[in-house]
Amino acid sequence: VRTFNKVKVDIVSCFEVLEHIPEVEDFVAHLASLGKWVYLSTPDGPYGNGEGNLKSREWDNKQSRGHIRVFTQDTIKQLLKGYEIGQLFTDAGGLLCCTYRRK
Repeated sequence: VRTFNKVKVDIVSCFEVLEHIPEVEDFVAHLASLGKWVYLSTPDGPYGNGEGNLKSREWDNKQSRGHIRVFTQDTIKQLLKGYEIGQLFTDAGGLLCCTYRRK
């Protein structure tokens, strides 16, 4: 992790990454430490087969688990318990979008 003179930026953006992170609680805390607000998006699930694409798949000749978790508005609220949530909505493309910050 690189620090930039301990100056927080206004907004940290994280688009379609959260569903790939094993230690998701630590990750959202780290994002909140970097900026005044965090804007994130993730596919709104369950979708497709009802689970997301949690099964193994081949990608560039390597095995990948793809999305290792699926989020809904309820699970995002649970994950961000203890943070201030600014906005939480699903856009027309099926992405769950959220802004949050430390209280």
